[in-house]
Amino acid sequence: MRTYRPLIAPLAAGAIALLMSLLFVATGAWSIYDEYTHFDYVVRIAESLDLPMVNDTLGQTALQAAVCGPAPGFGNLASACGADIVDPGLTPYAGASTATSYLPTFYAITGLGAKVLHAVPLGLSWLEAARVMGAVYLAIAAMLVVGISRRLGASSLVAFSAAVLVASMPLALQQFSTVNNDSLAVVLSLAAVYAFLRMRGSSVVVRSLVAFAIAFVALTVKETALIGLIAVAALSIRDVATGDRSQRWWGFARVAASVVIVLAAVATLRSVIYPLVVGSVPDNGLQEAAIVAAQGTPPINLVAGNALQAFPNVFSVTEGVLSGVWFSVAGQTLVLVAIGLPLAALLRITRRRQWRSDRHVLSAVALIGLPLFVIGFLLLTRVSGLPPFFQPRYLLPTAILATAVAASFVRPPWWRLTVPVSLVLATAVAVGLATAPPWAG
Repeated sequence: MRTYRPLIAPLAAGAIALLMSLLFVATGAWSIYDEYTHFDYVVRIAESLDLPMVNDTLGQTALQAAVCGPAPGFGNLASACGADIVDPGLTPYAGASTATSYLPTFYAITGLGAKVLHAVPLGLSWLEAARVMGAVYLAIAAMLVVGISRRLGASSLVAFSAAVLVASMPLALQQFSTVNNDSLAVVLSLAAVYAFLRMRGSSVVVRSLVAFAIAFVALTVKETALIGLIAVAALSIRDVATGDRSQRWWGFARVAASVVIVLAAVATLRSVIYPLVVGSVPDNGLQEAAIVAAQGTPPINLVAGNALQAFPNVFSVTEGVLSGVWFSVAGQTLVLVAIGLPLAALLRITRRRQWRSDRHVLSAVALIGLPLFVIGFLLLTRVSGLPPFFQPRYLLPTAILATAVAASFVRPPWWRLTVPVSLVLATAVAVGLATAPPWAG
């Protein structure tokens, strides 16, 4: 029995996360973040290994699901539900796909899983099967949160509670329970950190290669997974700095080379190789035009203003599904915990050797991840010439990593409160989802 005891917390957390996500899926709620075009990408790959080209129109599978949902922006086309052919020219952006700039990593993995689920006699539609894959991703993310928290010194109960809190974040539920590449970006960024911590007994070279490789795959899903690469790099630098002095400069060079190689490889795939296959996204101007039309404010104000509210909004209410002041209050409390515990720990460092611990390194990474990501995002938009645009969901990988790190600083007697508090919050969110009326657009 003792052999299996370490598995209880991650499996229980994964089961709760899966249930929470499936309850969200059952509401039929659509994501406002272009779920229909992400779904089209998934279906194309799953059905025919076809990559959507720039200026391609959405396929009928995605269009039928969108108008029968209806997806946000498709409400005026609800009458087309059941039609043999839905005219893509009547849909937003004339039915053109707005997901063609993304590499196919998320869509291939999700499409393969959805294809299997769709083929199994469970009565799942293509859309439901793709959303269930998101629920699986949330379960994996919850288990990784437990694993990271435990590796950082948290008790099993506290680590379990942190994972339950992650599964209760309304924005996390929305992004994992709908078809969106934010979900897999979170999973893989957490996986990179966990792999590095888990392989502590292996050589530095092997551990770094595995972790950096996972971080590379994460970045091919979405650039918001950058926090995983930063965390692995920071842990690697700490190992080098506290190791053999004779190998220190070689170690720093190895870490720097790893980071450069990962970033250069992703940038080359995303900006050079992939556009040669599908076409150049700026050629259609759809996303850029939409952003310009919606912003109506100076670039720096747009990014800075959204960023200041971004982290709290990660824990905010999912409009149309959950409501109530209590959820907002609970969300702000979670923000204070996720930010406050690592910050308090860093401020109380009195001994130099404390900086050697994994949890203090990751605390620093999680706390500076927000401003660094925002600054990097702004610089990227300026260099690329794209209009700046920033949404709270971009910070999900950072927020969830911060929650896992925060759990490692909970000590007696406070740890006894974590399980009941997390379960009460999860129950409240679950009841809200279970009693939510079917989504009506």
